Amino acid sequence: MKKMKVDFLVDSETTVRAAFDKFHAELGYPKILKTRDWFPDYELVDRNGKLVRAEAEYLCSGARGHENIENECDVIICWEDDWPERKIPCLELSRHIIQQRRFHGFEKNELDGISDHLKRLRDIADRTGNLLEDLRDLVKTDEIHPYSTRFLGYVFGGTMELRFWLDGWEEKNEEAPVGVQVNFELSDVNVFASIPLESVQDLSVDQWKDLAEELKKANFAICVVPTGNGEKRRKVETLWFYYSCPMGKLLYETPQNILEKLNDKVVWLLGFINEKRLALFEKS
Repeated sequence: MKKMKVDFLVDSETTVRAAFDKFHAELGYPKILKTRDWFPDYELVDRNGKLVRAEAEYLCSGARGHENIENECDVIICWEDDWPERKIPCLELSRHIIQQRRFHGFEKNELDGISDHLKRLRDIADRTGNLLEDLRDLVKTDEIHPYSTRFLGYVFGGTMELRFWLDGWEEKNEEAPVGVQVNFELSDVNVFASIPLESVQDLSVDQWKDLAEELKKANFAICVVPTGNGEKRRKVETLWFYYSCPMGKLLYETPQNILEKLNDKVVWLLGFINEKRLALFEKS
């Protein structure tokens, strides 16, 4: 099939539909009988004159959310096919359509001094790594100490993290109940806890008030973060407890004070979550 081009980035269900609408005939569907905002998105006619029901998604796996997908849809139109277990056909547009290019070259003098900038970033990454390693060693000397830790991220990705699990806590989806994150983009250091909603859904109003009061006294805030991206960013599955410190403040602290301050926050949060049983636990 001949390659086709669009003059926009395909990055959502809306732009998937725009790309398909432009080239539906070339893609094997000469007629669009119906297009709508509810499932399924299209009623089409293929080259053999057969009626075809189609659902559009940016990622093919987005169609999983429709309970009757196998009975009420004949094909999924998507940009990327990331659902190998699907039981209905998929039209992956990225195999046939070239989207607008992102790269437009470099500006004059844009790369001047880049090696010096990279060296500086590597030095910062090394110092941050040393901070997190020293913090890990310090936390392990406390009465409540993690049985396992893991380093995540890198300076060029914008964050570096150290995560903690206490004995008995379940390692679920590569997440950890407690972590320390250095966020270079936002220029802050965060001590945080990721709490599954299923761990707190049975708490009474009074228990919630007591929980919030204890966190507030320890200078931790509470927030929720919806799952998914873009148009699919709806469902809330996790609570976050976090303490945030601007990196600029650390310039006026000694290395020992920085470590002790972060250690106190991590140890308090580990003990708090363990005492309140807010982590998921391994099944015995």
